[in-house]
Amino acid sequence: QNAETYSKYVEIDKSPRTFLQLRSHMRYVEEFTLTPLLTETLYDTLKTQYKASNLTTANLLLIPFLEPVLAHLSIARAITMMNVRLKPSGAVEHSIKAVATGNKQEQKASSDMLEAFQLESENTGSAYLNKLIKFLNENASDYPGFENSDSYSTTTPTLSGGKNEQSTTSGIFNSL
Repeated sequence: QNAETYSKYVEIDKSPRTFLQLRSHMRYVEEFTLTPLLTETLYDTLKTQYKASNLTTANLLLIPFLEPVLAHLSIARAITMMNVRLKPSGAVEHSIKAVATGNKQEQKASSDMLEAFQLESENTGSAYLNKLIKFLNENASDYPGFENSDSYSTTTPTLSGGKNEQSTTSGIFNSL
C-alpha cells in the first residue's frame, strides 16, 4: 500500500507523511490480525509476490479484502495514539496553534469525536475482516496453508468491536 491506496479507504489526503506515521500501526495489524488469520506461510507468500508484482490469481483476489481491513483497523488503532507524544516529562497531547494572526488555526478534535471516529473505523475494519474470513473459508481449497490452519472454519466467525471471536490477532500488509 501507499498513501494513495490508503486514501481510498480512509481519507488521509493522500499524504505520504501521514501514511508514514501509520506504518507502525499497519505492521501491528499485520502481525496480530492478518498473519494469524492467513497463516505465516500464506502471509509471507503474499508479501513476496506483492513486492515482486507477481501475485497468483488466487492471491490477487485477496488484495481487495486485505487493503480495507488494514486501512480501517490501523487507523482505529492509531487515532488516539497519533496525537500523543512521549516526552521525558511524560505524555503530552499534540496540538497545532497559529503563531501569527491570519494563519489557519486548527483545534484538536474533542475526545468524543476521536472516540466516535475510532469506533467507526474499528467497526468498518471488522466488517471488512468478516468479508475476508468469509471469502477465505469459501475458497479454502485455493489456499492450502489456510485450509490446514486453525483459522479455517466451515462456519464463518463473526467479528464485533474489532475482536475476532475465532482469533484475537491478525495482520495485513503495508509493510509490503
